[in-house]
Amino acid sequence: MGKLLVDRMRSNGPYISLHLRYEKDMLAFSGCTHDLSPAEANELKTIRDANDNWKVKDIDPMEQRSKGFCPLTPKEAAIFLSALGYPSNTPIYIAAGEIYGGDSHMGALQSRYPMLMRKENLASSEELEPFTNHLSQLAALDYIVSVESDVFFPTYSGNMARAVEGHRRFLGHRRTISPDRKALVRLFDKIEQGKLKEGKYLSDHVIESHRNRHNSVALGNYCSFCEILRVSSMAIIMTGGIPESEHLYHNQLVWMMENNSLQKKIREWEDRGKFNHSLSIDTTSRLCPESELIRSSKTQSNTVEATMGVSLLSTFTSLVNVPSLTISTTPTIRFPSNAVVIRCNKMDTDVPDENVLRRREVLKCFGAAVGMELLASSGSFVEMASAADLIQRRQRSEFQSSIRQTLSAAIKGKPELIPYILTLALNDAITYDKATKSGGPNGSIRLSSENSRPENNGLSAALNLIEEAKQEIDSYSKGGPISFADLIPFAGQSAVKATFLASAIRKCGGNIEKGSILYSAYGSSGQWGLFDRQFGRTDSQEPDPEGRVPQWGKATVQEMKNKFSSIGLGPRQLAVMSAFLGPDQAATEALLATDPDVTPWVQKYQRSRETVSQTDYEVDLITTLTKLCSLGQQINYEAYTYPARKIELSKLKL
Repeated sequence: MGKLLVDRMRSNGPYISLHLRYEKDMLAFSGCTHDLSPAEANELKTIRDANDNWKVKDIDPMEQRSKGFCPLTPKEAAIFLSALGYPSNTPIYIAAGEIYGGDSHMGALQSRYPMLMRKENLASSEELEPFTNHLSQLAALDYIVSVESDVFFPTYSGNMARAVEGHRRFLGHRRTISPDRKALVRLFDKIEQGKLKEGKYLSDHVIESHRNRHNSVALGNYCSFCEILRVSSMAIIMTGGIPESEHLYHNQLVWMMENNSLQKKIREWEDRGKFNHSLSIDTTSRLCPESELIRSSKTQSNTVEATMGVSLLSTFTSLVNVPSLTISTTPTIRFPSNAVVIRCNKMDTDVPDENVLRRREVLKCFGAAVGMELLASSGSFVEMASAADLIQRRQRSEFQSSIRQTLSAAIKGKPELIPYILTLALNDAITYDKATKSGGPNGSIRLSSENSRPENNGLSAALNLIEEAKQEIDSYSKGGPISFADLIPFAGQSAVKATFLASAIRKCGGNIEKGSILYSAYGSSGQWGLFDRQFGRTDSQEPDPEGRVPQWGKATVQEMKNKFSSIGLGPRQLAVMSAFLGPDQAATEALLATDPDVTPWVQKYQRSRETVSQTDYEVDLITTLTKLCSLGQQINYEAYTYPARKIELSKLKL
């Protein structure tokens, strides 16, 4: 469901996820009453006084806000985004519960940014019904949409905001706005007092005051994330490492967070409070042989100082791959070792006069060392997001939409060329050679010396259609001509979508309208996200070497398997790509079914295509095509962008 919400947000282009903590319980807890009516402030005070844990501390709302301890109001969030330069047509997802005061407080934000979306707007009541009575699951939907957003903007630094920031950092999404609430309060107060007007001065001041915030990240703001590192490091050690079957996870933190049995074990350990067995400080050298542990003399504070030089990559790689916990000491250039001092509090032990540290405390040190080294060597967790980044993504997204429309119209006019377009896309990509890192989807198949080869026989008509589409696309492109290396995979994508749509129409008895609704509702169009991001390839000016592509119509199944194996694919991927191997998919699958390794997959996808959604077939095909179209290519993520048009205020007629 979360992915579905992301897809529907992306249909409007790049979007911001606004974690707006302007909720009744949040305001009551923080004691913040700014911009509220007296009746609303009294209601929050009543809620706070009714909670024994909250009413203990006497809070001055004015002082609370002046120190930056209050979440931004919807109006303040709108002013802040405007000052950063985000246009009014920016899609914004509201990741929050019910906003206190409803429209009375959301009006200022809604008037500036009318494209506000919530999960209730993006999904029907029937789709959300399974989650209605589960607040944690509703919050999980907001979490997923926030992690996948182009820009994440939390108005308050709560647990979810910290978790999303850490998760996005590990996944490579670095655009997170971290507002300096204390500094902003002074600006907002001046605006309310009439001492400051919105405009260039405010915008310059806001941008400048936030320009370097990502260079000095406070460790306290990421305590939850460090706790994940600490506990997960402990869990990996105790469970013997991540199993080989899970090595497909490129990110060990993702595995930690998604592994249910591991999380259950962590909860058991946390509930227990302490481990029953003690572990001497000397034995930690087995865990971190790269570190130098120095036992200090016993002091009055009963602490042990450990100076550790820990490399994050060497630590995690060893924990993942070697159950015996033997850690590689191979130096890394990208993540150099750093010396840090970790102070570990010694707990009282059940054994009298034994100067030992409990296992739990040693592992706390280990987790802290990893977290500190991560902060020191892998860059900032938070990076300022500029409006220019979002504008460039929007430009590329709009250009891709236009490309799809052009290709869809061209393919619709000549549907008989679909099998040949698929083969053209496959043959251009499968020239990749792992040994030399050459070939791949580089558009070289357009060259006559390569297109005239026997394996490409019969593909000229498909190439002509793509060339005609290119002329039309280049005529409206504002960011330069599109490369064949990008256009051929997109043509393959459009051909695949055409086959999916045709299948849905057939299942609806030939009714085009119903078939389109069926494909829109149950199709796997949302799986194309990674494929679409790989946009910005460069055309090769030389043909790829001969002999890299089999003649699919004459090749044996073993030859096909060998070719797919040479680029890191197997029988499963060969079976799902059957439509790309020739004009007659049924004949191709009959041939593939003669091989015992491929037969189960052929049967699986045939059964899947008979279902309403044919999810297994669609998802696996999209995944395989995405991998094929990324082989050996360097992506220019600024390709096809162009300078935004500037409005000359002096020429406006007011």
